[in-house]
Amino acid sequence: MAVKNAMRDWVVAATAEELSALAFKARTTVGTLRQLAGGYRTGGKAVATSQLATNIELATKYMARTGLEPVLRGEISNACAGCDLYKKEHAKCPK
Repeated sequence: MAVKNAMRDWVVAATAEELSALAFKARTTVGTLRQLAGGYRTGGKAVATSQLATNIELATKYMARTGLEPVLRGEISNACAGCDLYKKEHAKCPK
């Protein structure tokens, strides 16, 4: 089964240095990022806590470049995806 999620897309497109930088900026480890990307124990879906998802979103927005789009917190956190504030903030988001 091929895993497809926003975190996986980011990890695949990033260099090793960018992945390490993301882990540092998001206050986590490269291993945790890889587990999110692989959908470890979640059936292929990236599932993070709301705090980690927010940290990842902010860091990936800061690190964005062509081919390396930001990962929105609602794409990797069920709590964020269901939040009315998140829905309102991203209602017009092209992603």
